[in-house]
Amino acid sequence: MKKIAAFITAFALFIGFTGCVRGYVFSNDLYDKTGAFKTWYNQYKDKDTEALIENIDKDTMLVFGSSEFGHQRKSKYHLRNMFTKDQLNVMTIGEAFSQTFIHTINLGALAPHISNNKVVLIISPTWFLGTKIDRNQFSYRFSDTAYIGLLQNNNIPAKLKNRIAARVETLLADDSKKLKRVKAYNAVYIDNTKNPVTLAIEGKYEDDIKTEVRTNLIAARKAYKESTTTQTIASSYTTDGAVDFEALLFRAYKSSLKDSDNPLYIPDKMWYKTYRKKYDTMVGAHDFDRMDVSEEYGDLKLFLEICKAENIKPLLIIQPLNGYWYDRTGLSSDKRELFNEKIRSISKRYGAEVSDLSYYDYVPYVMSDSVHPWKEGWVLLNESIYNFYHDIKDSDE
Repeated sequence: MKKIAAFITAFALFIGFTGCVRGYVFSNDLYDKTGAFKTWYNQYKDKDTEALIENIDKDTMLVFGSSEFGHQRKSKYHLRNMFTKDQLNVMTIGEAFSQTFIHTINLGALAPHISNNKVVLIISPTWFLGTKIDRNQFSYRFSDTAYIGLLQNNNIPAKLKNRIAARVETLLADDSKKLKRVKAYNAVYIDNTKNPVTLAIEGKYEDDIKTEVRTNLIAARKAYKESTTTQTIASSYTTDGAVDFEALLFRAYKSSLKDSDNPLYIPDKMWYKTYRKKYDTMVGAHDFDRMDVSEEYGDLKLFLEICKAENIKPLLIIQPLNGYWYDRTGLSSDKRELFNEKIRSISKRYGAEVSDLSYYDYVPYVMSDSVHPWKEGWVLLNESIYNFYHDIKDSDE
């Protein structure tokens, strides 16, 4: 009898302690009045969908991308530094290994909280290199809270949810713990199970994961030192509300000249650190690779179907690549153009706008390496994002 009483007491203490921890975690307000959170580059930010929602206001436009958000962050040309909030109110979502399907899930969770009904997807062409999606990378970036949010979104048709759920289960087949949680979420939100055991298990999974991601985010925020500024480079090149991107592009070009003297037209620091060593050894490395048969195209269609279901207007930006590098490795311009054509075709089918920056594949000083933007590259990306946000049409259209 004493053992039973001791067990009950210990269990009660455990429940009480757990409740206190959870109470403390969720009592933290993660709204950032400075706006810096919106462009914070951190793995825990994207995992906590509720924190993202807390920081979306009525003018916020979501910009989905990947590792480019982590490059050149101290540069005045980077998206987070170039504009004031009054000029451009965006939230960036994505890190390295964030690809289209990860953003499909994120969009499905966040769409009901977007007031301006616009989103941007910055497409990295290398996502489409090869036929299969890397399951380990998907698992690493997968967000339970985003997936739960998508499943709870009643604007998404059941058939579309079923297709997304099947895709998630396939990509998580090698991650037994996450797959077990996902199957429980699907049982509750897709199959509408009434089984009390399944409901209890799913509720425990959901509660635990939300507590975990919020705890991680709180800890990461304490070490967060980035800040925003009210005086930006775009402010200095604005007249009557119009930003002179041509002047900004020329300034970026001039400031890059002294820092680059190599055959790839990238920063010399990057050339000597990485690419000089690989310049000869990587010749022909992509000779047999293709960009027109990837699963990524199916994921892009799912992203655009979410947009259609939510009446959201998407802009797809095709990032430039370093043509000098990829010609050398065997990913030639004709292979890359097949990819560009497929993106334009899919976009036309779904009514999405496209900003094709592949024109700049051979323009010097646009890229900081083979795939990431340098100063000019950021000006080009920012111009597309800014013009879409403000409904400014290209004068050539």
